[in-house]
Amino acid sequence: MRKFERKVVVTIGFHASSARNIVMVLDIEPTHEKLELLAEMNQADYIDIGTRLVPVEAK
Repeated sequence: MRKFERKVVVTIGFHASSARNIVMVLDIEPTHEKLELLAEMNQADYIDIGTRLVPVEAK
């Protein structure tokens, strides 16, 4: 049977049609400072944070 865990999902988004969004699945919620750094490094237009149930391997 498949097992799921709740993970933090961060999407770094861009308004330009030629750019693709970056989606990262994390075990922990990142700090505000780290999110600002990610946005600055990637010249992002927005960052979206949410949670998602992600399938994991059963142990």
